Amino acid sequence: RKLEAMLVEREKLEARLAEALKGGGSAAATKLPAGKVTVHLMSTVTEDRGQLGELADAFRGANQVGSVLVLVNPTLPAAVTIAVSDDLIGSGKDANGLMKQLTATFGGRGGGRPTFASGSLAVPSVEAITADQIVPLVAGWVG
Repeated sequence: RKLEAMLVEREKLEARLAEALKGGGSAAATKLPAGKVTVHLMSTVTEDRGQLGELADAFRGANQVGSVLVLVNPTLPAAVTIAVSDDLIGSGKDANGLMKQLTATFGGRGGGRPTFASGSLAVPSVEAITADQIVPLVAGWVG
């Protein structure tokens, strides 16, 4: 039963992400140009690292190109999760490297793997700084 419930929850998360990336629904991702890439900014209340990883995998599975997913959690104001598209990973730009850049710039801590990283920044709210400061930082990171 627990496995069934987890699979149902995963399907819901993947459907929500797919809908958000298409621009539908109330949880639609905001698409922000960041130089050579697009930042997909989306709010989530998911705190579970496994579920965040599933959202990151669903983002990458949607065949995104030149894209960075930034998930912010309004219930944990300093929490941020990042996923990057496979083409960026292939060019040497991975989520863990971007997370290290974010924590070097804003303080905090975090890390992960090439496809997905999470952490917390030393800021009052990640949502408040995203468009103004994270987007230019991503653009500079990509080069």
